[in-house]
Amino acid sequence: MNAAQVIIKTLRGLGIKRVFSTTGTDHVAFLVEDFPELVLVKHELEAISAAIGSSLKGEMGCALLHTVPGTGNSLGAIMNAFTSRIPLIIMAGIAPITEGGIGKNLRTHWTQEVKDQREIVRQITKLDMEIKDPLMAEQVLVRAYSVAMSEPRGPVYIAFSREVSLGESQIRNKKPSYYEPGPTLDKINKVKEMIEESENPIIVTWRAGRRRQWFHSLKSFAERSNIPVMNFAGEVLNYPSTGKMSIVNADLNKNDLIIVVESEVPWSPPDKVKGSVIKVDVDPLYSYLPTYGFDCTLCIQSTVSSLFDNLQVRKKDFEVKDWRKELKMEVEKLSSMSKVNPRYLSWEIGRLKPDTIYNEYVLNPVYAMPENFASYFADLSSNHLGWTLGASIGGALVSGGYSVVTMGDGAFILGVPEAFYDLAVSLSIPVTVVIYDNSGYLAVEENVEAVTDRTPLEGVKYKRFKIGETVKAFNGFYRLVEEPCEVPDALREAKRETMMGKISVVQVITQGR
Repeated sequence: MNAAQVIIKTLRGLGIKRVFSTTGTDHVAFLVEDFPELVLVKHELEAISAAIGSSLKGEMGCALLHTVPGTGNSLGAIMNAFTSRIPLIIMAGIAPITEGGIGKNLRTHWTQEVKDQREIVRQITKLDMEIKDPLMAEQVLVRAYSVAMSEPRGPVYIAFSREVSLGESQIRNKKPSYYEPGPTLDKINKVKEMIEESENPIIVTWRAGRRRQWFHSLKSFAERSNIPVMNFAGEVLNYPSTGKMSIVNADLNKNDLIIVVESEVPWSPPDKVKGSVIKVDVDPLYSYLPTYGFDCTLCIQSTVSSLFDNLQVRKKDFEVKDWRKELKMEVEKLSSMSKVNPRYLSWEIGRLKPDTIYNEYVLNPVYAMPENFASYFADLSSNHLGWTLGASIGGALVSGGYSVVTMGDGAFILGVPEAFYDLAVSLSIPVTVVIYDNSGYLAVEENVEAVTDRTPLEGVKYKRFKIGETVKAFNGFYRLVEEPCEVPDALREAKRETMMGKISVVQVITQGR
């Protein structure tokens, strides 16, 4: 049994059902094996993004990259996974280490070699390792899995040469073990005391719902304690939009106690709030960030469920204003405007009732109103754009169902759409892509105006093209929408076409936010 066979068998034993890869000359040992889990992808960004989608839906994502070029193409997506605590196993070949024989036999085998390939990803992975001997293969994979799944979770990177992958190895049936922090009894009692002494507490979160148990734990605590939840839809859905404790916004200076849960930047600047702060996080220091000035009155290193499942407090006398009635009235006004408002478009997308929304910062979840665990994903922390296309594929392979991807026009281009179309068609993934097209760099414009108090130059605008029309080359459905009255029919038609087996793209010309 060679090391490649050991790697395949070990991955299966770890519960990994598929590996996304573009393949390369460093993967020859895998390409001659019975490896049905290997999903061929046309670009490494899609490979890592698809692996991210798998992990977001609860199944460890895995990708196999081609040496330095493949690693380089995937860096932005790996950074997304690292900063958003998404576990991944990333494997990569390295240039052959010997010359001749099964070693270097192509010009690029010399020119692609670098001094330290793992150094490229060292700052954006939890662990980087090289399988230097075929007999290490199982041990390295099992350790990598354990590190990736231990909180704070994240990606790990494993490199090996083809000499190693072809070398003799063996299975010892090693088992992974992983770890997560929990609160001490005195910390639980202190939290209880601070909450019961407060008059106006609030929960502020960003990714408390990244694990199923956490989602239900936060929901149960908020409702039995009657404490409102802000950012019910942040990077993930943390609390149902129709839940009785969901709120859209709040003046945090009116809250005497703020419970920050899994959120590295809960407000800006760091000294903005005046009340006491309880921070609940698996790494409350965010130790990987060089600059971090968010203080807390009480910091608790714990998972969400380990604290809130063990926390019983007296119910607060607090009533959340029903913001949904005002929202519906606003939507009615927005639907009659001359241009498509992004908030109205978000509302209509929500009415499609997709199983999952993958949002690249343009859709407003308050208007789309997602409800269920793992039904909404957005704004991965490092904000490398283009990840949602591939993530929708990896997610659908795990859980199935109809997905909607929402992107700005720039993010759509960065997402390598042709590689996405190819993969989605080959795997029959039911997904509709909605492009919010404002013909410019909206985030850049807003920051220019905020920092300089001046209007940005015309250089941040560009000529509009029918960028989504390329889907037709893959027998897909495309529609350009320019007026609000067209939106409902266009979206419903796109969903029908998607459910009939076509990839659908709706490009909507929108105004600002």
